[in-house]
Amino acid sequence: MAEETKNQQVQNDDSPVQQAEPKAEPKPEKKEEITPVSDEEKAELEEFRKWKESQKSEIEKQTAAYQKSEKARIEAETRISDYEAKFAALKNGVSADSVDDVVALAKLKTDKNTSLEQAIESVLEKYPQFRGKGITTGTHTSNNSKMSGVEAAFYAKNPDLKA
Repeated sequence: MAEETKNQQVQNDDSPVQQAEPKAEPKPEKKEEITPVSDEEKAELEEFRKWKESQKSEIEKQTAAYQKSEKARIEAETRISDYEAKFAALKNGVSADSVDDVVALAKLKTDKNTSLEQAIESVLEKYPQFRGKGITTGTHTSNNSKMSGVEAAFYAKNPDLKA
């Protein structure tokens, strides 16, 4: 304390007040590195888990089994609803690479009054680019015998090609 008081004394009215230097806090000790678990330790852990399981009452065991099966049921229902939504999107003409996007947007629009089918149709009305365009081979299959100006000019410069 005496040192702090000396550091804070004013020598005269012109000189600035000296502040006490903050004391350095002790650095925390380094944590030990995590070492790999040996086979013996693994065996002890497994033995402890078996002992802990044997201490549970029958009701606790049934509760744990019920919770596990309930979780699996919910996951299965979620997967089924996702597949149904994807099927509904495909049925409405959504291209295969846009199905996930349409389903995500449609799920945001569903509520008590709007079914998933209606939501998908709404999304497709707003974003028609998600609709599939069908498969094309890259060949012109029009039955229209009129040629465009570009085609006519091309065939005019290349008379040996068949139109």
